[in-house]
Amino acid sequence: MGETVIIGSGIGGAGIAALRHQKGEATLVLEKEAYPGGCAGTFTRKGLAYNAGATTLAGFGRGLPVAELFNRAGRALPDIVPTDPGIIVKIGGKTIRRFRDVERFIDEINTHWPHPAHRPFWRTVHAICDRFYAMGPVYYAKNRPADWLKTLASLLPIALRFNTLLLRNGLAYLEALYGELPGEYRAFLDSQVLIAAQARCHEVGVVVMALSLGYTFFENGYVTGGMGQAVEMLLGTTPVRYGAGARSIKREWNGWRVATEKETFTCEKLVLGTSLFEKTIRFEDADVAAFAAAQAARYNLTQGAFMVYGTFVGGGVENTHYQVILPKQLPGCISDSLFFSPGHTDDPAMAAGGRRTFTLSVHTDVAYWKRLEKPAYREAKLATGEAILVALKAAFPGLVLHDAFYGTPKSFARYTGRWSVGGIPLTRANFTPRFPAPDTPFAGLYRTGDTVFAGQGWIGVSLGVMNLDNVMGR
Repeated sequence: MGETVIIGSGIGGAGIAALRHQKGEATLVLEKEAYPGGCAGTFTRKGLAYNAGATTLAGFGRGLPVAELFNRAGRALPDIVPTDPGIIVKIGGKTIRRFRDVERFIDEINTHWPHPAHRPFWRTVHAICDRFYAMGPVYYAKNRPADWLKTLASLLPIALRFNTLLLRNGLAYLEALYGELPGEYRAFLDSQVLIAAQARCHEVGVVVMALSLGYTFFENGYVTGGMGQAVEMLLGTTPVRYGAGARSIKREWNGWRVATEKETFTCEKLVLGTSLFEKTIRFEDADVAAFAAAQAARYNLTQGAFMVYGTFVGGGVENTHYQVILPKQLPGCISDSLFFSPGHTDDPAMAAGGRRTFTLSVHTDVAYWKRLEKPAYREAKLATGEAILVALKAAFPGLVLHDAFYGTPKSFARYTGRWSVGGIPLTRANFTPRFPAPDTPFAGLYRTGDTVFAGQGWIGVSLGVMNLDNVMGR
């Protein structure tokens, strides 16, 4: 029997595996695919690399969560090309560059939507981010009375520092500062917040809004070779069994048993690096299955991603991260925002023969794709993909696209074991202590990733991994 088995090698699974392995625990990662990373993985097609989902690496500067995770795991960071601006936003014929320097960005935003409130607002965003990250990781667990007390003690300094800003409505705060927001500027803010929080300004508190808007004021980068390289660097020498997707989980008298298609593994501690809300793994114990079902019903994750991959030339594409905000939603989408991430011109894995690969994502409704049957599914997939390509070429005149192919939530379920993408929305309704913790009511069973505290993205999941490491060490 091993000490710890982790199901899934996404950011959360790879991170906690690296930390426990670094501590000397007998650790094994089970990964259903032939490569690590899950939604943050990199796959190859016709000799070129594509990011499966996640494309932005932020928070790797000194003292920030991603750098701290790699440091604790004793791992070196991957080869990162710094990007400044961290992202370029196209909306209504305007091009807004999210520069790292706050004053430079304020000048940029004033060029497009002049307003005296920009300076105090964006300075406040930067200050909230600075103060939040300076506080370091917190402890968050809630399945034992002692954990509740420790959690409250850990969260108290945050509550005292940010006070009413934690729960104050983000949109109300903006309107108190700006008055009536210009519709285009509000769309810009909403789309930026949606990237990080899976929600819009009126749904989140001021602190979450600031953290979602402020990530570009810190180091942002492009990972050479694809995001999967960052996951591989984090895993390091941690043992990984590829092609070993978990089929069922059963509690044993002294731990847990995990069955894959070909093998069975037993362990004292089991970490679910896959979403607990997906029904791709069978829980053989009725109480564990009931807990998973209750969690799925409570949070009702309905957001997924429609993906477009391909190669391109031209179009004046100067950066590696873009957001294109459209006048209206496209067919099959629930967002008007396209997130377009081209490969770097100097990255041989993603650029060859003058062409660069790209990954593009947009929010979609999981239920919509679940209920479609062939041939309606194929027709809807093609219609959504083609509409996105038309919008992309309109945003980048001169862009020539090649070899485009599409992915839906059904595609993600096939390759990563999950329909939903992006984690639980960081809304005020889901605010701590309602947000899921990494511990469960069952001894030795834990979870990690973007569907538990502290949320999604490299920054959120890194904070969550370090918290889980503390919880497992209690």
